[in-house]
Amino acid sequence: MLIETRKLPKETHEILDFLRAGNFIQSDHPEQKIQRYFGLCEANFEIFLELFQVVDGTELYAGEGYFMLYAPDLQESQKENRINALFAMLDIVELMMGVFSTFSVGWRGTPGTLESALKDDAVRRERLEKMRGISGNTLPDRCNSVFDRLRKYGCAVKIEDRTGDYLITSAFNYVMEHYASVRIFKENSSGEQA
Repeated sequence: MLIETRKLPKETHEILDFLRAGNFIQSDHPEQKIQRYFGLCEANFEIFLELFQVVDGTELYAGEGYFMLYAPDLQESQKENRINALFAMLDIVELMMGVFSTFSVGWRGTPGTLESALKDDAVRRERLEKMRGISGNTLPDRCNSVFDRLRKYGCAVKIEDRTGDYLITSAFNYVMEHYASVRIFKENSSGEQA
């Protein structure tokens, strides 16, 4: 495929840099710039796929409502870091889905919402205290850490500074793909439902 660079969107370099930083480009992100990036990735998917492979050795991956970069030639330490981050995120997802039955793309909440829900749930509160990658000595600190991890992983966006509201974006679908696989693996290996 011959790529005519003059036909590429002017934001192509910005998009590649944004994705290289490990960010998701989501269809439902509250920032207009990210929504524009999503539209450009969607409209130019085949061209970007080829271009990023040639220029960067990466693959543009299109998920349900998001785009991300996949780097097939990661060093072992980078792969291990990525796997550890994903496992930590799966623990958070299991906690959040257990506490909030509607926790999914489009869900809105705050660390305070989580704190209130956990006050009377000793089992899940204890699970949060033992969870890897979650910091803080108090329940409010640990709840803030959960939302900070969701934000850093790209699944949540802070939409209101004053109230501390977060929105779960379509990048959460990436985590759910892995969550479903892990649950199936657990069920198959134990013979029980996870």
